[in-house]
Amino acid sequence: EAVGGPGSRGARLGIHGNRAARKVYGLEGVLISHKPRKIESLASDDPRSCVIEVAGPAALLVAKVHKIAERIDHATRSLSLDKDAFDIFRLLRAVDAPALATEVRLLLENEISGAVTARALSLFREFFGDATSGGTQQVVRHVAGLEDPDFIAASSVSLSQELLDLTT
Repeated sequence: EAVGGPGSRGARLGIHGNRAARKVYGLEGVLISHKPRKIESLASDDPRSCVIEVAGPAALLVAKVHKIAERIDHATRSLSLDKDAFDIFRLLRAVDAPALATEVRLLLENEISGAVTARALSLFREFFGDATSGGTQQVVRHVAGLEDPDFIAASSVSLSQELLDLTT
């Protein structure tokens, strides 16, 4: 949305026109936080691969938080909200908190991604700040029957608070 040009929906991408991509609030961090990754086939007998730019974890976190916020009032999308919240939980478990916090701070300091990242952190605190918060409960619902709900809620809150403490 920050670089997509005038208009409300289609990104103005020069020769690609305004139908190739949509403006989406929350993806600005991807322009700042990304790096090349080699993507290989899952089939062991397929030698094909390619190197593409992949969003960094902080950019993914910001995008997922905004996706949850955008869909929170649509009850029919609750299952996808649970999955998005669980994706955030998995991200927090997989990425070193100090490294993630450093990347979040870079997004906060950048002119393109600063405002959207600040808003995402505020929403993140609201969604994952305690065991009864909406995002935490979405994570618990997503793993219902597979994991101890109290443990998952406590883990979600602990991981979230660690990141928030490191970014403020």
